[in-house]
Amino acid sequence: MSTPHLKIFLKHQPVRVWLWIFAIWAVLEAFCVWLRIGLSIEDVPLKFPISICIISPHLKNWPMLAVFCTIAWLVMKNIRQIKTAGLILFSLLLICSGNLMQGFNGAFLYPLGVETGNTDQYYAEAAGIKISSAEWLADFNENQRDLMTHSRTHPPFAVLLFRELAGAATNDGTCSRWPVLAVWLICTSLCVPMLFEIFHKIGIGINHAKYLAIFLAVMPAFNIYSVLSLDSMIFFLSLFFFHGITDINARGANLENIVAVTISTIAINLLTFGGIFFFVLLLTLAIIRLIRHEKKGYVAALLIAAVVFGAIIIYLNFYCGYDHLRAFLTACGLESHGRTAAQRVWLYIESRFEDVCEIGLCLGLVTLATMLSAKNRRLDILDFRDRRNEIAVTAIGVLFAIFLGGAYKTGETARTCMFIYPYIFLLMRGLSVRTLREIFVCCTIQTAMMQFMGSYDW
Repeated sequence: MSTPHLKIFLKHQPVRVWLWIFAIWAVLEAFCVWLRIGLSIEDVPLKFPISICIISPHLKNWPMLAVFCTIAWLVMKNIRQIKTAGLILFSLLLICSGNLMQGFNGAFLYPLGVETGNTDQYYAEAAGIKISSAEWLADFNENQRDLMTHSRTHPPFAVLLFRELAGAATNDGTCSRWPVLAVWLICTSLCVPMLFEIFHKIGIGINHAKYLAIFLAVMPAFNIYSVLSLDSMIFFLSLFFFHGITDINARGANLENIVAVTISTIAINLLTFGGIFFFVLLLTLAIIRLIRHEKKGYVAALLIAAVVFGAIIIYLNFYCGYDHLRAFLTACGLESHGRTAAQRVWLYIESRFEDVCEIGLCLGLVTLATMLSAKNRRLDILDFRDRRNEIAVTAIGVLFAIFLGGAYKTGETARTCMFIYPYIFLLMRGLSVRTLREIFVCCTIQTAMMQFMGSYDW
């Protein structure tokens, strides 16, 4: 960003919004310190709103910092000429170089948990299974409380996904991390071009669609958590859902978008209990369209997804010995286990703010300030005559309602709710190219600082 551009950028910054952001952060940080020190509630983060963060500068990895910034600069300079293959390549390079600031072990081995001492991960759980997947699934409900932290608060298929991928390249029942890493990197690198195609198909100009899509690769939430976290796979699947509901809005229901919505919704719900978001969003959109006496595409998608998912759950219960509802109720109980009633109340209040603020921080502070700025009301995000706004605002509203219902008590929503970001991007489509370029640059800087200065375990 040249000096004249920097002056223009600073001139157009919403000073009042920035003051509000820092004032709210200061109050909430003080609140967290009081809860942590004054009331001895250990689940409250001292580095609000990031739930898990270790400040540890990776000074010896400064070459990867330079590589990351150079790649981002090349993307910004050549964005108009980049084709689909280029989006795949550059997104992969940005994600890998961003994570390699933490070293190869920190980027690709520690998240798996094997040979690193970080044993509280799905891969580590999968590597420890000594019986068949079918037997482990049948015993899941009985053994759920004794599993590792992540494994016991998710459906069993989260662990089994890692096990099947890790065992794909071996013949002796052992696990190999390389198939897992390969599949994750492929899916992660496909997210950017998929998002571009979705935005372009629903009427967003090609240059705007490119900026919004490649912005994903430098956004802190995706850049930090997209390598080897279960949530990045869920994000990948959620893009099929996002394509389905936006396509239903644009063209009405057809075989392609109904299948996309149904398969993605079911797959996500078998990997995380947070997948209830997608059913609730479908239900809300269906109700809105029914009230307006408009096309019933969302109703059809909801009914088909619900019936198929219900059939799968019944089959798993009667023929595989796995009770999905029981597992869900057990996971909910585990999140509140070991706390007093007063602590649960305080933790509920704090974690609601933490859930929202972490999503905002990892969207990018400049992006957040831009979206909250009164100067950008011309975006008309509440103009529901444009149904794209309706979809985006409804999705955000549904997630907030789930927050109010008490979900995500442990925070970490920039990772676990990564699927909400495409809906936020949808509201950014009216920003000028100049503003999108500024956001891209600032997000690159923020992500570089976060990756270089800290570690974010999950």
